[in-house]
Amino acid sequence: MVGARARTLTVLGVVGVCLLGAGLLVAGRGTAPATPARAGPAPAGLSTRLDDEVGPRAGDLVSWRTFWALCWDPYEGAKSYELRVLTGEGTSARLLRQPDRCFRIEAAAGESAPGAQAGDRAQLLAAQQGQLAVQVRAVVGRARSDWSDPVAVGSR
Repeated sequence: MVGARARTLTVLGVVGVCLLGAGLLVAGRGTAPATPARAGPAPAGLSTRLDDEVGPRAGDLVSWRTFWALCWDPYEGAKSYELRVLTGEGTSARLLRQPDRCFRIEAAAGESAPGAQAGDRAQLLAAQQGQLAVQVRAVVGRARSDWSDPVAVGSR
């Protein structure tokens, strides 16, 4: 029963991510973004981490959530950063802008028997890595740096 619930959550999670990516792609079509002035190379020092939150549930289950964070080195002169989402459908034209150097997103969640969450989490993260990636660039005044290489959501 627990395995079936985790698989259901996996399927729902992957479908949700795909729909989010497709929605961002569709929302971004129709406007051709202007090419901004180049500020320099892509941000460096990209690193990822996984943050887990685990809590008790009714019965013999634990509820868990895994967040994936992407961080990078400070970029000289940057006032903010832009992130671009890539899916199997393509690249989103809608950019996410943020002032700090780390981006955090929930990458997996579910309910499992105590001790089984690591395996369930690994399955969800493996599925996620093939579905969604993120690129980052620095915003320096009106100029933009190059895009970083894509980093798969859920990777370490």
